[in-house]
Amino acid sequence: IKDIQLFIADGLVGLQSAIEANYPQAKFQRCWVHAERNLLGYVRKNDHREIITDFKAIRQAENLQAAKERLAAFSAKWESSYKRRIKNLVQMEELFTFFSFPTA
Repeated sequence: IKDIQLFIADGLVGLQSAIEANYPQAKFQRCWVHAERNLLGYVRKNDHREIITDFKAIRQAENLQAAKERLAAFSAKWESSYKRRIKNLVQMEELFTFFSFPTA
């Protein structure tokens, strides 16, 4: 493997630094599926459907600016119920790396 452009992975400690050391040209993207599953682990069952629908809308934004706006709206809506989880999502680095690549 010679030309890796993007790694998508969860937040495993040390993985990102190992990737950066071995593949400095590659970009790192936090895995949305892992972020979603992690979020659901801390959300009340009756909020699952609504919070995941809102969360998926962030990833489905047309561009980076729209995604950031949707993340801000998501945060404003859910922060009072799940402050710690929402704060972790908002502070998650490399959540929007995929926007630096062309649409498939």
